[in-house]
Amino acid sequence: MTVPPRWVMEPQDVHAPEGMSKLVLHCHADGFPPPAVTWRRGTGTRPGSYHDISSHEHAQELRIHSNGSLVFGRVQEDHEGYYLCEAVNGIGAGLSKVVYLTVNAPARIVEKHRNQTARLGSRASLRCEAKGDHPLNIVWRRAGSQLEPAVSDYRYMVKEMNTTDGAVSILELISTSREDSGRYFCTASNAYGGDEMTMHLYIQEPPDFPRNIHILEKESRYLKLGWTSSQDGNSPITQYIIEYKTDSEIWHDHTFHMTVPGTQTYGHVNGLRPATSYQFRVFAENELGRSQASDILDMTTDGEKPGGPPRNLKVEPISSTDFKVTWEPPDQDLWNGEILGYHVGFKEHRLSADQYTYKTVEGRPISASATLGLARTAIPGRQCQLTNLRKHMRYSVIVQAYNALGPGPMTAEVVATTLEDVPSSPPQDIRCTALSSQSLQVSWEAPPDTSLNGVLRGFKVNWESMDSITETAKSDTKITTALTVVINNLEKYTNYSIQVAAMTRPGDGVPSSPIYCKTKEDLPEVPAGIKAVANSNESIIISWLPPLKANGMITSYYVYIQSEENDGKWYKQTLKAHKTSYRAESLHKRKQYSFHVAAVTSVGEGPKTSFVTASPSSHVPAAIYSFGMSPIVPWKQDVTLPCQSVGKPSLLWKQWGQVVKASGRISIHTDGSLHISDLHREDSGNYTCHVENQHGSDQITHKLIVQVPPSAPLLLATSTTSNSISVQWKPGDGGGALIRGYILHYKRKFGEWEEVKVSHKINGYLLSQLWCGTEYQIYLTAYNRIGMGSPSEFVKATTKGSKPANSPGNSDKFITVNVSWIVLHLSIWNDGGCPITWFELEYKKNNEELWTLVSNNIEVQKSYTLSELLPGTTYDVRIRAHNNAGSSVTEYKITTLQPHITTTLPTIEIDQYVPQQNSVLADLKLIVPLVLSSFAIIAVAGAVFYCFRKRPLLGDIGSLHDAQTAAALDNKQNMEQREQYYATVRKPLRSPIHEMGTLERIPEYSEDIYPYATFQLKESVPAGGDSRCESAAPLQTFVYHDPRLSAADTLQLRETSCTMDQNLARLRNPHRYLRENRFLEGEDPRCYSWRVIPARRPVQVSGQSPGLAIPSTSRAIGSGSSRSAVMQDQETCSSPSWTHPRGSPTRLS
Repeated sequence: MTVPPRWVMEPQDVHAPEGMSKLVLHCHADGFPPPAVTWRRGTGTRPGSYHDISSHEHAQELRIHSNGSLVFGRVQEDHEGYYLCEAVNGIGAGLSKVVYLTVNAPARIVEKHRNQTARLGSRASLRCEAKGDHPLNIVWRRAGSQLEPAVSDYRYMVKEMNTTDGAVSILELISTSREDSGRYFCTASNAYGGDEMTMHLYIQEPPDFPRNIHILEKESRYLKLGWTSSQDGNSPITQYIIEYKTDSEIWHDHTFHMTVPGTQTYGHVNGLRPATSYQFRVFAENELGRSQASDILDMTTDGEKPGGPPRNLKVEPISSTDFKVTWEPPDQDLWNGEILGYHVGFKEHRLSADQYTYKTVEGRPISASATLGLARTAIPGRQCQLTNLRKHMRYSVIVQAYNALGPGPMTAEVVATTLEDVPSSPPQDIRCTALSSQSLQVSWEAPPDTSLNGVLRGFKVNWESMDSITETAKSDTKITTALTVVINNLEKYTNYSIQVAAMTRPGDGVPSSPIYCKTKEDLPEVPAGIKAVANSNESIIISWLPPLKANGMITSYYVYIQSEENDGKWYKQTLKAHKTSYRAESLHKRKQYSFHVAAVTSVGEGPKTSFVTASPSSHVPAAIYSFGMSPIVPWKQDVTLPCQSVGKPSLLWKQWGQVVKASGRISIHTDGSLHISDLHREDSGNYTCHVENQHGSDQITHKLIVQVPPSAPLLLATSTTSNSISVQWKPGDGGGALIRGYILHYKRKFGEWEEVKVSHKINGYLLSQLWCGTEYQIYLTAYNRIGMGSPSEFVKATTKGSKPANSPGNSDKFITVNVSWIVLHLSIWNDGGCPITWFELEYKKNNEELWTLVSNNIEVQKSYTLSELLPGTTYDVRIRAHNNAGSSVTEYKITTLQPHITTTLPTIEIDQYVPQQNSVLADLKLIVPLVLSSFAIIAVAGAVFYCFRKRPLLGDIGSLHDAQTAAALDNKQNMEQREQYYATVRKPLRSPIHEMGTLERIPEYSEDIYPYATFQLKESVPAGGDSRCESAAPLQTFVYHDPRLSAADTLQLRETSCTMDQNLARLRNPHRYLRENRFLEGEDPRCYSWRVIPARRPVQVSGQSPGLAIPSTSRAIGSGSSRSAVMQDQETCSSPSWTHPRGSPTRLS
């Protein structure tokens, strides 16, 4: 049986929410045969046209159940529409029904997440589009709070509009700021559900500036710079810009810059200049622009050696031994660091290039670093003077700048020649030959080329007669360019002193040592006079004077005699050379005779005198046949004035009209001669001999000249410099003889006399190489052939300059203070015009009395460091500067810095300290009390002795015995104490002191050591040497151990007579002792003993005791060099007040 279809469950319109996981549209029909159920979907918004459900785009999500129901896997918005269900089994018309599936859409936002950007300050619109059935409610939230434009921010505005399938809400920000960046939430809801969208709003702006600019690598011309990125402004950083400039420039648009990709946070900067201070800054840049500049990084590139030579090198000769060298610094961009100075190289031009000698010229000017004590040159680093060069020598000069890393390139060499000077050596091998009686030939060799000091212009030959004994002597000069010269027109048979000097343009050089050469003999001149007198009725005496110029050695005289009766024939009589008279005998009375005389030398007979005539006579008138002469005789010798006569006359001698009588020095010989012994200058004068008898009279006059040493010259000091004194003088009386030269004597105060020999041809001299600022005593003596004359008056002159200034000036520049050391910049101490020769340095803590001597012979240097001081401690520092003119002392009160505190300025105070003079008067405060005390002790001792003498001789002997017994017991008990010896040891003193804390304070005398700083010995310790000085002071020994101890010195005991003598010697000649480089050497060895005492335990240093503390209960073990100390309680000692190092000089004031 067939049954048409009928509805078991008829389809109905259905409402379903979108997204429903399962929806069933029922379409269940029954019949027989069972009907077939199909579903079709309507097209469009109205029913009428349907298509098979399988062609639906979401057909895969649909299926038809076996009972005919349409099952939706997940309800979607597209499922909404008309659906037709048909059930057909071929019986009847079948069943069909159209139903409408309404899909109710909940609120749904299309985009769940969105990122949106907006430029800073612009308008930003945040769009939120929601789908779903109306009514839709859209709400904006941020940071958990709902945004209500009217309440939250006036800049916010929300616009909403409905769409066919939902609604759109737009949140507008009128002017964005950085704070608007963040997450915004858009929530949409309706009756069917809700949804939410998260929106990230990024406010885009230029990035923030990079931070933490730092240096990763640095070289002289290269830098690797690093930084840390900051906020990128919500836009990727596209690049970084590095800008840099030197610190002296300003930032501008053309500043050097370079770019770095935005992905890296470092950059390489090349092309920098060495040792240049730069400033760096970094910018970040994105699409919106460039950031602000980062913090500025200041840095200085590493230095290099100077890259260029100095400029404009000029060499100017200023003397025969000096150059003035000037230059300009290298171009500044080639300095590559601070130019510390220049090396000036010079060599003889002929030498190879590697034989330069260098002189360093510091070129650092005074600046902020001047507190380091670097001195400034006159023109900082741009000139110097090369001295002590060879004269007239070609030199090559170069200059190179240097900095902390070394010297730079040299300049091109400049060749210059020192000025000419006079030759410094005389001609060599002087030879002289007599060519004739009036000519000499002089030959020589030129001085060595190395001593010419210029272009040889010729030679000057000077000759002077040495036979002249008067105050005038002929001196002549001849100039020649040859190596030999003939000197003509000389005196015959005369000894000449000859000197030869080479000449250059500046003048004559050093003359050769004189050689002596005599012209040859010649015929003598005529005898100077002739006399003939009758001596008896058959004899005549002929006398004559020797020739004024013998022109040789007189070998004999020829006396020619002619009688009127022999037809004019002359007879010759030969006499020996010493004869000046002849007695012609056996003559005829009343006959006239003629005579003349000739002198003879080895050359021959000279001219004859004019003849004289005489006749024998039995009545002989008084006549003198001696001649009046002018003898020149040195003082202190004897002279005989002849007055030989005939006629047996009476004889009388007169001087200046006064009769000369015999005395102690004056006698008259039997032949009438006047003899004067031990001549004095006042013996000079005219002496007249008068003879007379009944037949006549005669007289002669002698003019006696007594030569004496010259009188004192008049000496004046005309000018001075720091190292020279110029003197001039006016000669005094020559003493009747030619002044041969002068001796100039000079000495400085406390110095030894020195002298220099000066030619008689000059009247001035320059004393050079003297001590600066020092007083000199000068006197002059002249000498002639007789001897040395009287000295001139003493002249005192002081070279320019003075002792160092009392204070170096600015304390801040002179002293640099740190935590544990003090630097004294010695080079800036004003030397007063005389170079400082050495310094003395002492220091002590402010609350102490004893000074510690660091060194008394600090060499001149830029700076000196006093180290190992205590932090935050006030010290008194005393420094004394010495130069040749004297010394000055300054005291400072200095407080070292506290550790770890860099903002505290050091405290430096200067004390105006006036040094006491080292004189005997300064010691009166010590000497007078000592003398008075000595007198008081003597007086007391005398009184005690007087009292004992007044007591009975046989007094209380028992009491005396008891006293002696008690004294013996006391002596036995205290034997060790009485036999103690004091000795001191010290550590070696170094200069400069690097370990100041290792110095000990050592008292000056043994009694100054505290009693508890001793230990006892059972037997006396022998002294280190056999000392014969006696002292009441016991010698106590203590032990000091130091592994560096190389020597042990002992201090002197109380001064004995020998030490007093030495101190007086110091007062007499302080220079000697102040400049000694040893201590106590050369002094009386009896006055000091020296000991070396090894020890096993150290003595610690402390500031509690001024002495060395060793427990009095400790005892010495052993003897000799093995003696040591065992200390039960180790105590402490302080640093020394001063020390007596044997290897370092110590000055005693």
